[in-house]
Amino acid sequence: MQSAALFRVVEPVDDLAPAARFRVGEWLVEPDLCRVTRDGLPTHLRPQLMDLLVYFAQNAGRTVRQDELLASIWPCQHYLAATALPRCITELRHALGDRAGASTVILTIHKRGYRLIAPVEPGP
Repeated sequence: MQSAALFRVVEPVDDLAPAARFRVGEWLVEPDLCRVTRDGLPTHLRPQLMDLLVYFAQNAGRTVRQDELLASIWPCQHYLAATALPRCITELRHALGDRAGASTVILTIHKRGYRLIAPVEPGP
């Protein structure tokens, strides 16, 4: 477990409003509905997973450190299980049809963090 005191607080990039619709690769992301849609088929995400996806989209193309994600997605949690973030990343990848070994959406940067590699565009 890690203490919140170890996390570096980072100001979010405001390129995307949290409620604005946007695209990540083939997915239409609707944060206010906690829904992603591809080929007309919607998939609902837990709010925490949507927060994670929005944060990745706001920081697309750069490696986001694990401590930054923890401080941004779980700002009030002083102690978290070491598996909380990897478990959420796995769940988000699964929802988006992505795989860690052959990623097209979220790339793991070993011992550094994660990077959203799918293109991000404003929604319709």
